[in-house]
Amino acid sequence: MWVCVSDVFDVNLIIKEILKSMNYQDHENKPLDQLQRLLGETLDKKKYLLVLDDMWNEDRLKWLALGDWLKGGKWGSKILVTTRSHTVAKVTNENSAIYNLKGLTTDESWDLFREVAFGERQASVDQRLEEMGRDIVRKCAGVPLAIRTIGSLLYGKKEDQWNRYRVKKLPEISEIDEVDNGIMQVLKFSYDRLPSCLKHCFAYCSLFPKDYIYMKETMMPLWVAQGFIESHNGEDSLEEVVDNYLSELICRSFLDVVRKGNNGEVLLFKMHDLMHDLAQKVAGGECKIVNFKGGDNDGRIRHVSFILEDFSEEKMSSLLNTSKLRTFLYLMGETSIPNSPKVFSKCRHCRALGLCEWDIPLPPSSFGKLKQLRSLYIFTNHSIKILPDSITDLVNLQFLKLSGCMNLKIFPRDLRKLVNLRYLSIHACDSLSHLPPLSELPSLRTLSLVSLDALEFIQQTSDLGQSNTIHPFFPSLKNLVLFDCDRLIGLWDNPQLSFPELRSVEIEACPKLNFVPPFLQVEFLKIDSTKMLEKQLLTNSNCPSEAAVGSTFIPFSKLKHLDLSSRDVVPSMLETLLLLASNLESIRLHTTDTWGLLRGLEHHYFLPSGLHTKYQKYDSRLQLGLPTKIQELVYRSSDWCELPKGIRDVMTLRSLEISGCGLRSLPEWIGNFSLLEKLVLIDCRGLKRLPSEIRNLTHLKELIIIYCPNLEKSCLIDVPAPVLIRTGYESERSA
Repeated sequence: MWVCVSDVFDVNLIIKEILKSMNYQDHENKPLDQLQRLLGETLDKKKYLLVLDDMWNEDRLKWLALGDWLKGGKWGSKILVTTRSHTVAKVTNENSAIYNLKGLTTDESWDLFREVAFGERQASVDQRLEEMGRDIVRKCAGVPLAIRTIGSLLYGKKEDQWNRYRVKKLPEISEIDEVDNGIMQVLKFSYDRLPSCLKHCFAYCSLFPKDYIYMKETMMPLWVAQGFIESHNGEDSLEEVVDNYLSELICRSFLDVVRKGNNGEVLLFKMHDLMHDLAQKVAGGECKIVNFKGGDNDGRIRHVSFILEDFSEEKMSSLLNTSKLRTFLYLMGETSIPNSPKVFSKCRHCRALGLCEWDIPLPPSSFGKLKQLRSLYIFTNHSIKILPDSITDLVNLQFLKLSGCMNLKIFPRDLRKLVNLRYLSIHACDSLSHLPPLSELPSLRTLSLVSLDALEFIQQTSDLGQSNTIHPFFPSLKNLVLFDCDRLIGLWDNPQLSFPELRSVEIEACPKLNFVPPFLQVEFLKIDSTKMLEKQLLTNSNCPSEAAVGSTFIPFSKLKHLDLSSRDVVPSMLETLLLLASNLESIRLHTTDTWGLLRGLEHHYFLPSGLHTKYQKYDSRLQLGLPTKIQELVYRSSDWCELPKGIRDVMTLRSLEISGCGLRSLPEWIGNFSLLEKLVLIDCRGLKRLPSEIRNLTHLKELIIIYCPNLEKSCLIDVPAPVLIRTGYESERSA
């Protein structure tokens, strides 16, 4: 179990996080006594290891209060506390063993600096730059964050810039040690060199608590709402600009990647505690987390997030009266805010509004007056039954996301008034049976409908079919996601309608869906229904010839990435699809006879070079071999005690996942996968060792090991460095 504690030592919150780390998903709304009882039952007579990371609590009584709830575990249970304070270390127990972690050695420091500062050029570093680099590294005292930050700052710079930093800037920095002294000056110096747009995005992250896992999907609307995101060339989309900003902040070590998507885009990211301290510092009084425990009233506040244990109407009124808020985020709290109409009436300058577990209805009158609002996010509100019509008065609204509004039944009909709405996401609103017309929203680029159990249809535009004029049908929509909508029948079945800008489609677990968009321009398609594909192929057979109309009008002609998961895929249909998809770069197959399909198509010239496939049950034919173009293989079967020998000839593998297998060891020939970048081992309980040949995987970047309890840790010494090794759910850089 791993819990990040940071500045606030709240026993109740820590108990929730402990339960969460053990994969309990339904604890958020449970009363404290029930949580404590659940924790006691879970730990009773079990041996456990609990890591309390980055603790700053110096109050021994609070520590003892937490300890009372952690009793009952089996003999040998351990609690590991990480802290940067010797005082905190002594608070836990006078008899506890204290380990003082040392910084990196001189060689380790130089290796890390060289990797960050020179990148791919590290094999041929100029001698003069190396001398200056080693001089700079000595100042860092083995502190990885300082090394990475300075290395990122100097990356790509010329020799005179290196020398200027070493001679002029480095002496101004206080002596760095392992207890943060001097590090903040290094971080601030690097921050000062950021472009202003990146400075704003970085400082804005201070609205969230330490150890927070940021979602790009959440942060993009907030940044856009404040005007931080701009396309300098006028061609890049906002999404592309955000991706570029994130890449730059990560490259400069201000942010760290938590998870990437299949195409390499950053989905989740986090911030080092010291970077969070820097973000708070540079944000000054403009960004603040409010809990009403101290003096939260500050007229400079423009962006505020609430994490409330107690509500003070007096302090809230004072805050709203003295501040022209641009951001209002209610992140969490043990109490609700009673007078919501008054709150909203004071937020007329607000550009971003986020309400998490704000379980009170939205006031119709005051809500429509938020004319500057660009982003609205409502999460887990059981009191909303009707989304007020006044929401259509928010003409500047660009992002609208509703999630967990279980009793929401009615949407305002005239949504077409939201002419600037770019993103509409509705998740887990189980009472919503229909939606108003969406097709005429002129700016809508992303539509995501997920886990809507009651949704049956989206209403057609009232005058569609009654006039000779054909209105544009989703004129700007680029991304469509339909998932787990059991009753959804269709969007609107009319052969004259098209989605002219549609590029990405994901449709899964919608068994009654009888109409899907034409895949004329789609580049990414994820689908689990062959019936939908067959309908598209039938449409193609009635199309004019390619010579007559051009390949632009041929379905699937623009398709680059296909993810097909279905039991009844037949070779003839797949072959026809591949013939049409002349630009296909990768295909992911999850079917009942993946082996047969792939072997049947192996020698066809149109089979893409990027093949990704999954085997979830015993298939003896794997001993005979696999297509040599496979780049990603997921193998899950409890019936195998060794890897099928047919895999060993697939030299194109870049990612291999082995899950739930009875392996005792990996074969020596796994070292032949010279292109392998990612190796994942999950729930291989009999696995004891890795072969020494694993050192031959020179392109390996990531090794993930989850629940392989008998694996000897000593075998990891053969893993080539530098490789990111993840064990359980945490990660460390290999030595």
